[in-house]
Amino acid sequence: MLLIPTAKTNSRALPFISPKVWWLRSFIALWLTVVVSGCGEPETPSPAGSLARGDRFLEDGKPNEAISAYRVALHQDSLNPVALARLSRAYAAQGNRYLADMYIQRATNIPYERGLRELEAGNEAAAKLAFEETISLHPPHPLALNHLGEIHYRRGNQDSAVAYYETSARGF
Repeated sequence: MLLIPTAKTNSRALPFISPKVWWLRSFIALWLTVVVSGCGEPETPSPAGSLARGDRFLEDGKPNEAISAYRVALHQDSLNPVALARLSRAYAAQGNRYLADMYIQRATNIPYERGLRELEAGNEAAAKLAFEETISLHPPHPLALNHLGEIHYRRGNQDSAVAYYETSARGF
């Protein structure tokens, strides 16, 4: 039961508040409750969602917005080579060659160095995957192409090895 104070209410039990003031205070309290309950930690978009949003911006010819979206993805995963490569594309679309080159170099170094570590550990299959990832991010990566050629040569795939060596040589 809702008690609305009126002039007839016992003044010793409850101080008199006009009904207009009571309704106004009740409305403000309710409004504050709703607003505060809606506040909380803002939902952080996933890196995949940020990448997709950046891709849409880039397709729409909005490189500045794409850069912002890709940076959100990098904020969540600073070693994400895909985000770094896409950020490079966005800077290139903006006409900033310096930053485009810097970010593509960072993007390709991550899987390339992983490939080198796997080669040293003797895990040729994992090294091959890492070098292929490097090529997918930046196709003319001559060192990754050369390592793929070596891996194919050791496996007896001379034709594939020669193709990788030739592609690597064209990169220089």
